[in-house]
Amino acid sequence: MRALYEVSPSPKLLSIIFGAIGIVLAQRQPQGVGLSGKAFQRAGTYLVALFCFLIALAMPLMEVVPFSANGAGLALMMFGLSLMANDGLWALLALILTGGTVGVVIVALL
Repeated sequence: MRALYEVSPSPKLLSIIFGAIGIVLAQRQPQGVGLSGKAFQRAGTYLVALFCFLIALAMPLMEVVPFSANGAGLALMMFGLSLMANDGLWALLALILTGGTVGVVIVALL
C-alpha cells in the first residue's frame, strides 16, 4: 500500500537539532557521582529502588489531591533517568521533587 503523502524532515531543522544534541553531549559529565557512581553504584541502585517503591505505594493515596500523582510520576521518571545515565544529580533532583510533592499532598489534606 502506498502512502497518501510523503513527510520528510527539513534538513536545516535536522542539522539544528543534531548540532544542539552534539553540544549537550560534548559538555555532559556525570554529576553527583557519590550518589550513583561506581563506588556506590550497588547501594545507590538499592536506595533508588526503595524510593521508587515508596512512591509507588503512595501514588494511590495521592489521587485524593488532584494532579499530585503527576509529580510522583515525574519523580519516578527522573529516578529512571538517574539509573540509566549513572548520574547522581538526577537522583537528587528526583528526591527533592518527591519531598515537595509529599509536602503539597500533606498541606492539601490538612
